[in-house]
Amino acid sequence: MRKILSTLAFVVPVMVFAKSYDEQIGGAINTGDWFALDSIYSVAPKDSIHPFLDAFTRGMLGNRFNRPDVSIPAFEELLQSHNAYLDIQNFLNSAVMLSMDYSRIGENAKAASLLSSVLEATRSQLDTAAIEAMQRYVDQYSALSAYRPYTVSFEKEIGTIPFRIAQVGNVRHDTMLMYLENSSVNGKSVDIVFDTGAGVNMISDSLATVLGLIPINAYNNVSGMGVQKAGYAMARELKIGGVMVYDVPFCVMSFATGNASYGSLNSNFFKANKDYIISRGKLDTLRMAGIGGVHVSECYQVPDMAIELGGSVLTIPQLSVNMQDPAGYDYECVLGLKSLMRFGKIRFNMVDFTLSTFPSNMSAQTSAEYVFPEFKIDKLKKPTLLQSIGCVAVSVANGLLNVNAPTFPDL
Repeated sequence: MRKILSTLAFVVPVMVFAKSYDEQIGGAINTGDWFALDSIYSVAPKDSIHPFLDAFTRGMLGNRFNRPDVSIPAFEELLQSHNAYLDIQNFLNSAVMLSMDYSRIGENAKAASLLSSVLEATRSQLDTAAIEAMQRYVDQYSALSAYRPYTVSFEKEIGTIPFRIAQVGNVRHDTMLMYLENSSVNGKSVDIVFDTGAGVNMISDSLATVLGLIPINAYNNVSGMGVQKAGYAMARELKIGGVMVYDVPFCVMSFATGNASYGSLNSNFFKANKDYIISRGKLDTLRMAGIGGVHVSECYQVPDMAIELGGSVLTIPQLSVNMQDPAGYDYECVLGLKSLMRFGKIRFNMVDFTLSTFPSNMSAQTSAEYVFPEFKIDKLKKPTLLQSIGCVAVSVANGLLNVNAPTFPDL
């Protein structure tokens, strides 16, 4: 049987099989639907899955759901026994994901050694950007190997994290931030903002000096509306309420911003619902601050849009609908802190990775009989013929840029 190759980025060539479970698994990975992949794999007879795809699926599920006990043996098997099915790009991707999972269990020296050997073996086939990205990982894991990042202990049997919601900036904008109370870094009291859009811990260089953070020989590229090279520094002790966390790495940079608005929808939503948005909304400009400056784009501010999230329905007083998406904006909808605050309670199940919401006796603006407008949203595209016959796409670009990105839920 022959191999199917593709020039697309992050594509794993898989041999052609007629078995339907291989096709279903390949389709779920192609669309990045990890919950569907978990469901399919859990019911599929093991003899109906090709050994390579079986190992790859276990590796992806473990990596995506933060279960290194599952992903590490799977990726080790994949690289040792099934590497003939991997092209150079996906060999690198698998090695990077395995190193991430080594790091998650504190085996940073092992992660650095793995990527160092992989880099040396493939250096002649890589361009300078890929070599720099791999070397950045090697340096980061090497620096972290002197510590035990994210070691956790509780003051009591159950750890609690108190927080408060505070208004900031001009009162007319009704901007809110979430502050974690009773917090300290290296024994010094601090105000910590919980940024709902951040994938890493961030701190200014001046505050890192005041709090006695220890610089380590590692850096990362942090992106907002541009890209900035940020160094790493280690806080030996972080206290948040009744939770103590030891050896916490921070990106040291000039400033950071979060999303304290109601939220926004992307340009695809605007194109699909253009008449409704223009008739109901008000033309405005959207300013997004980030690393490298401020991006200004046109948008519509649309009032009283109903959303359903986690089993509850409520009305959001105002959502921004972008006419053109800023660079790097790859989400169809972003809900800000002000929207989440309108629910009576939000429960995150970090075992099954599900979210449930509870209304505050239904919002005063939303009745139980609310009828949704007929909005048009993007649907999952059906797999192409190439995908259907077993070409498996792997969405790991986010992880290649930032191992602590939200796609990889750590602590």
